[in-house]
Amino acid sequence: TKQLYLVGNVFGDVYSFVNDERTAVGSASLPGYFKNKRNYSEFNYEARLHFDDKWGKFSVNSFVGVNRRQAKVDVMTGTTNGGLVIPNFYNFSNSRELPTVSEVSSYKRVNSVYESASFGYKDTFFVDVTNRTDWSSALPDKPYNYPSVSGSIVISNFINAKWLNFAKIRGGWANVSSDAD
Repeated sequence: TKQLYLVGNVFGDVYSFVNDERTAVGSASLPGYFKNKRNYSEFNYEARLHFDDKWGKFSVNSFVGVNRRQAKVDVMTGTTNGGLVIPNFYNFSNSRELPTVSEVSSYKRVNSVYESASFGYKDTFFVDVTNRTDWSSALPDKPYNYPSVSGSIVISNFINAKWLNFAKIRGGWANVSSDAD
């Protein structure tokens, strides 16, 4: 129906970053090689069920939704130590001393359920309530919550001035949370 509809989205963010630093023989610093490589991917899958309607002077705009966010990062960092054995050959195997190399991978998944409802009267007075609950792989078996409540008045509906197109006063309360990174 016109009042009830479903929305679904898939969002992705993927990048690779490589940073090479080379210090040549004859420079002020010890010759060496440094490399940092980062691969990152994040995907979000979401679905929302909306209900919007008006009854005379009253209105409601609402939805309930679910989201899954999956993020993965792989980082490799390495540097030569003690200079280079062969000048201008930039490779970790060319380090005079044992090179320092580290690799780190991390993965996180967050599943979410969220709700929102906006109740209006005469397209002037509004009360909005929202809530979001997340379950993170970083905090197993411990959901965390983000509720909020706000109210607003469209004051431009009471002021007849050519210089004023739209004005709203809004006040609200919200609780924020976060998982471990």
